[in-house]
Amino acid sequence: KGNEAFKTKQYGEALSCYQQGIASERTNMTLHANAAQAALKLSCYVQAVEHCDKALSIADFLHNNLRMPLCTKVYQRRAMAFCAMQQHSRAVQDLQAALDIEPDNKELAAQLAKARRDVEEQRKQKAVARAMRVRDAGGSGGAGANDGWTTADTPGGENGDGTSSTS
Repeated sequence: KGNEAFKTKQYGEALSCYQQGIASERTNMTLHANAAQAALKLSCYVQAVEHCDKALSIADFLHNNLRMPLCTKVYQRRAMAFCAMQQHSRAVQDLQAALDIEPDNKELAAQLAKARRDVEEQRKQKAVARAMRVRDAGGSGGAGANDGWTTADTPGGENGDGTSSTS
């Protein structure tokens, strides 16, 4: 039922079906992997990550095998969710794990390259934001060194307590 709903792009219905299946088959990796894909389509990224985590946990603890073919899809889906949540470093880790399982997968290699570029872009953006904060703080960069207020700007008077230094 879930797969039929997914094929017709009824992702909410598909997710609901997968979750019903999971309720009776808690250790079914495929149901968790499919639920993750449906959650991705619904932009429910945290839920997608949770289903991927569960599928990988099942692979590790019940099957003692994180190199199963299904794990590749699960790592890839979790990476997509991480990218959507701007957690590119975590996506890189998952895509690398997937590529370790399927080293000849060109789609994974391309996604990994993009995720690495996104990590670098995010790093650059943070550096620019940090430089702007330092500049706006008068170059000191220290917390509270200059928060934009001068003594004359302080609410209630020059001393900030309603009194003036001339009183």
